[in-house]
Amino acid sequence: MTNLDSAFLLVMKSARRGCIFVYQNSIYQNHVLGASSQTPGKDFPKDGSVAFIKLMRLEDSQSLRDELEVYKMLAEAQLGNTLRAPRLLGLVRDESGWVFGLLLTYIHCKSVTLSHAVKPGTSSPLRQKWAVQLRSIIYQLHKAGLVWEDAKPEDFLIDMNQDAWIVDFGGGYTEGWVPKLAGTMEGDQHALEKMVGFTGI
Repeated sequence: MTNLDSAFLLVMKSARRGCIFVYQNSIYQNHVLGASSQTPGKDFPKDGSVAFIKLMRLEDSQSLRDELEVYKMLAEAQLGNTLRAPRLLGLVRDESGWVFGLLLTYIHCKSVTLSHAVKPGTSSPLRQKWAVQLRSIIYQLHKAGLVWEDAKPEDFLIDMNQDAWIVDFGGGYTEGWVPKLAGTMEGDQHALEKMVGFTGI
């Protein structure tokens, strides 16, 4: 488990919230609590890069723990850039030290999900590209020992280069996409085939 006290800290004041955002290079912590739900958005760390802030509600503490564990495993798997998934850059905490969000790598996608990208006029080569990318992403996750769980088209983002990215590792269940096998690799495969079918391939 990462020692948060020894982690490198970068502190930025937020006039909008009146709190302190703490960006750290640690990827796991045992004591996790959330804050009230707010709309996630972009932020600009002092190094000039763009990051995505995913804020969590107090009742999402277990989901936050689960998501942190996935990002920890992703980092340990050392998949590099072969897996199109956001990486955890740090934790967002208030002045009391409570964690209420994740600082993630930003995906330039204009919030377009696979469910919105697939349209009647979408070309066959593009549909084929996404189907191949979906299979590759799930294969890499399973190879790293990870299960996606809540698999659905809304959890794939399509970036400005028309590439698919997997997002949302908080777990859960969406009726109609994953059967009772949810939370297993077999369940992921079932949902994957349904999503490939959703692309029209």
